[in-house]
Amino acid sequence: MTQETFVELVLPMRRRFQQLARTFFGSREDAEDAAQDTLLRLWRLRDALPTDGLEAYATRVAKNVCIDLWRRQQEAPQGLNDIEEPLHSDTPLGRMEARETEQRLTQLIKQLPERHRLLLRMRHEDGLQTDEISRLTGIPSRSVSAMISEAKARLRKAMNQDI
Repeated sequence: MTQETFVELVLPMRRRFQQLARTFFGSREDAEDAAQDTLLRLWRLRDALPTDGLEAYATRVAKNVCIDLWRRQQEAPQGLNDIEEPLHSDTPLGRMEARETEQRLTQLIKQLPERHRLLLRMRHEDGLQTDEISRLTGIPSRSVSAMISEAKARLRKAMNQDI
């Protein structure tokens, strides 16, 4: 792929990469880093990029970049200043409660079956529609919807038990 073709076809996807990463991380800085890393990785792969399904392929690369960055962050020691505070919390108590809720939800998601976690991530973090998830996973659309609903119900039930 030439530089001109790359600029024409891949660079316009940058905003999508940022949105995906923002959903994944919740942080503008991390989203920007992920978008930059995605573009760099795609540039390095430019000669092997598929012409058909380029957007789906590029989105998959962006997701993998997010996962890689997240893993690196998990391995790095975090200080109190590195913790991203939720935007909706205006008080120290509210921020603490939001952080605890977020941590609990993360724990509960980890306890879901792998398939449920994957479908939830594809739907809510990646922003994919049910038919897109169905096409990518080979799971019928109705089953995708049912499994996502079941996963959400499990999470709601577990969160309500904590209250």
